[in-house]
Amino acid sequence: MRVSSMVASIVSRLGLAMVVTASSVTALVQDEASAQVARPTPLRWSAPVEGAIVAEFREPSHRYGPGHRGLDFAAEPSTPVQVAGAGVVIFAGRIGEAEYVTVDHGDGVVTTYSYLAEVSVARGERVRRGQTVGASGAMGSGHEGAVVHFGLRVDGAYRDPRLLLRRIVPADVVRLDTELG
Repeated sequence: MRVSSMVASIVSRLGLAMVVTASSVTALVQDEASAQVARPTPLRWSAPVEGAIVAEFREPSHRYGPGHRGLDFAAEPSTPVQVAGAGVVIFAGRIGEAEYVTVDHGDGVVTTYSYLAEVSVARGERVRRGQTVGASGAMGSGHEGAVVHFGLRVDGAYRDPRLLLRRIVPADVVRLDTELG
């Protein structure tokens, strides 16, 4: 698959639309209707908590290689953790010392919420954007305080969750093109 096709596929799955001219991609917007006027629209996705990001995404060099497969948000214990977008819970339970929730949003898009102290959803449950799926409070490996780890996979490959949290602009497409090879 050509890099531009891969970028277009990921952008489409995240609920965005590309505005293309004869010379280049001019903008990425929330939906086809707004492509006509290219005005900002509300994002389809939201952050799981309002805390500061204390650990950035670092893509692994291969499936099992070192990296950081998501974003870590600082969160006081017992902070409600909200799902980024509508979907179906495919995992809710304990792994090691913490609780985890994984949500399938369709079209190969999956998000994870890790280092939770408790889970408030069950496998198979349909969730809507902003619905509480658990509470923070577990300690993340290598962190001094409680964090919420927010991960994103598209077709099984880890991607930077920031793609969900802000409007993508043409410079991001160029950056993605460069990173993907």
